[in-house]
Amino acid sequence: MNLGDHRQDIVKANQHLGWEGNELLQHRKGDVDKVQVALRLRRETTMSLKWIARELRMGSWTYVANLLGQTKSLSSNA
Repeated sequence: MNLGDHRQDIVKANQHLGWEGNELLQHRKGDVDKVQVALRLRRETTMSLKWIARELRMGSWTYVANLLGQTKSLSSNA
């Protein structure tokens, strides 16, 4: 996959969520839907946390790493 394909994945996720255009910017950095998209991108691609944070407008890559870590620990405790 190339960079365009990964951006297309984000567009598809937005459509799945019913978000349009710049609506991604209107949602909070830690929005649960954004975290789910980030988690899927991290599992299914080789994109860096920096890239994911920038493309999903989630703040710093370390914040994204913390969110993903919390999500993984919650799912393992369930």
